Amino acid sequence: DQLYHILDVREAALNRFGERNIREGRSMASLEDVLVPIYLFPRYQTEATVKLIGGVDFTYNMRGDGQPGPKVVDGETQREALAALLETLKPETLAMPEHILGLVPPRPGGLSSGREQFRGYTDPMPDPVAMAETAAELTSSLIFNPQRAARLMNQSAMDQGMSDLTDVMEVVINETILGDTPTGYYGTIQRAVNIAVFRNAVQLAANENASPDVKAVSNLAMMELRDSLASLVTETNEPVWRAHYTYLHKLADDYLANPAEFSSPPAPYTPPGSPIGSGYDNELHLQCGF
Repeated sequence: DQLYHILDVREAALNRFGERNIREGRSMASLEDVLVPIYLFPRYQTEATVKLIGGVDFTYNMRGDGQPGPKVVDGETQREALAALLETLKPETLAMPEHILGLVPPRPGGLSSGREQFRGYTDPMPDPVAMAETAAELTSSLIFNPQRAARLMNQSAMDQGMSDLTDVMEVVINETILGDTPTGYYGTIQRAVNIAVFRNAVQLAANENASPDVKAVSNLAMMELRDSLASLVTETNEPVWRAHYTYLHKLADDYLANPAEFSSPPAPYTPPGSPIGSGYDNELHLQCGF
């Protein structure tokens, strides 16, 4: 429930975002400095929520202290957590309100860029699609963590009521890559989300440190995804979506043909998380000495 609340808070903040978010007389380009932490506001609750998937409730107890031992998070709670995380991958969630797109100009020469700004494909203009891909990358990388995947496999082996890695990958892929094909602005964002999900799914399959079961399941998922993409290439009439599916199909095929030599599409730069605001003095960022 808390992640849904945080998403609502973020939506309200973005809808109210405007020139009053900076001081009078400052460059309008500096709005981006304020926008980044608002846009990525759910990242910390996303990190908290994903811990429920493959999660274990435990304390660092000591002999004789009377505290209970580790207990696996129940299956229903894990499925609810995954459903909440999928909200962070929806175009409706990730789309930057259009009034903001008309507010932020390129940065002038005297206003330096720092590590707390987004970096996209549309320089010098801010790139709302790259912002969406960055946010989707955060969620996807957390879901397809190899240790989390291994815990899912072990937990489901001991309790058939638990979701396993097959279930999680199927839900995420079906809701993104194989899901709806919106048009226009939302369609562009959906394709960016799909790239982020694919990137992390294939990186899980290729991870040399993943458990044997995780490798087996994730590689089978990549084979099935490749076949599904091949069907979508022939079934899709919209040119940009057909091109998208063709691109993903080639990536999947290249990976399966030669995993050792495969390179997944690079992830977009992600502004650092905690601590926030350790930027430049002249940017009026909050300073942190830790």
